[in-house]
Amino acid sequence: MTLKFWLYFSPFWVPIALMLTRRVPISMAALAAAMVSAALYGFSGEATVAPTLSSAGVELLKGAWLAMPIVSVILAGLLFHSLISTCWSPRVRGQQADTSAADLRLTVFGACFLIGPFTETATGFGVGLVVSLGILLRAGLPKHEAIVFSLFSQILVAWGAFAVGTMLGFSLAGISDPRELGWRSAVLVTPILIAWLGVYWSMCRTLGLSNRPRDLIREALWIAAILAGLVTLSRYADPDMVGLMVLGSAAALYGFFNGGQSLRTKLTEAAPYVALCVCLVACRFWPVLHESLLSVQIKPFADEMAWPVLLSPVFWLMLIGLGFALLKAPLRDVGRVLMTTWQRGKITVGVTLLFVICARFMMAGGIPGILAHELQATIGTSAAVVLSPVLAAITGFLTASNAASNSLLMPNVVGLAHAGNWSVEWIAAIQNVTGSALSMLSPVRIVMGCAIAALGAGAMGGIYRRAWPLGLIPVTLMVAAAGVVVTVTH
Repeated sequence: MTLKFWLYFSPFWVPIALMLTRRVPISMAALAAAMVSAALYGFSGEATVAPTLSSAGVELLKGAWLAMPIVSVILAGLLFHSLISTCWSPRVRGQQADTSAADLRLTVFGACFLIGPFTETATGFGVGLVVSLGILLRAGLPKHEAIVFSLFSQILVAWGAFAVGTMLGFSLAGISDPRELGWRSAVLVTPILIAWLGVYWSMCRTLGLSNRPRDLIREALWIAAILAGLVTLSRYADPDMVGLMVLGSAAALYGFFNGGQSLRTKLTEAAPYVALCVCLVACRFWPVLHESLLSVQIKPFADEMAWPVLLSPVFWLMLIGLGFALLKAPLRDVGRVLMTTWQRGKITVGVTLLFVICARFMMAGGIPGILAHELQATIGTSAAVVLSPVLAAITGFLTASNAASNSLLMPNVVGLAHAGNWSVEWIAAIQNVTGSALSMLSPVRIVMGCAIAALGAGAMGGIYRRAWPLGLIPVTLMVAAAGVVVTVTH
């Protein structure tokens, strides 16, 4: 690789190198990434507007604005979890000991592969992790293990938040029909999800949950049903509907098989989560309500997307969390939870803000295009396409968003596909799936999990040591898929 490539690649490798030293906190690594990308923006020569101190300030503010919906969801999700676990249905230490191993297995699988992913399809922004982690902690899992298991809630991020990232990718790729990208993404997710299930079984065994044949068969059948639904429905429905339909149906059916607690207890504990999902779905599909809430928007920049505050998960997380908490707890206790939430979440908010600002400077400076050009010039178009999932993985990892990953890289990988006369649809799907898959391991997600579980940022190293196979699997499979596309499509 050329020196120019490594120079413009520095917003990726600098924060990773700093975090690997284990001496630099993640907040400083994120700050370094933002500063490096800002410096490159000033010298890239590829910026859409001639870089000046004034334009850099505008891009900084735009980056902060892009981060606003994300950081607000993080804080609102943390607040929702704290209010429900502290005020609505607190559980005394040791209460989970009455849960049988079989019931615990059902609970863990449901939280990881059904309830968490379903919530993510309805909300996005890592809210599925908030819900999944809350269930796992209440089930009695150790904090570190609960965080790692909760990452499975992000397995279908390509369909998260009504597939907003996939729909953006479809638009950026210039594909005629979003179903073409959605169906190919579902096909590519299939081997990844099967391999992830194997990792899940290994983690269960390490945790002490026995892998009885009937457990493995039951869980494999559920995953097969989810994948069959994704692949089949993606042929006939747009991506923004598919994930919600498949996972919503699966989660509802799974509830009938999950025994253990009394029906009254289960309904009480599930009530806030059910109310949250019902409100979010109603906002989406009830036209009158949707249009009314959509009218309230904040748009500080003419060329940036507006933020529909009342349609955001933030509003409903706070409204429902506060509503249920105040039904059982005095206002004084709720106030204490609010203060505790900010103390636990402020580092996560700062880290997320800095990484999004980093991505904004990269986009404004045309850095992804420079990297793609240097890669193509150095190793050739074919090799650049085959290795493009590595860049997708890194952008998904740093930004915690397949929408951001697609924004940064999709135009460039599609350009490479056109240059080699390869299938644009398959190359775009590989980019979409890889960026989505690696967002689950983003420092933003891990820090958020640590905040919810009341662990310090120092716990991140142990979590990554447990979770690294979840990242290696999609990168390896998607590099192989890109190789197949380059070999057999024209």
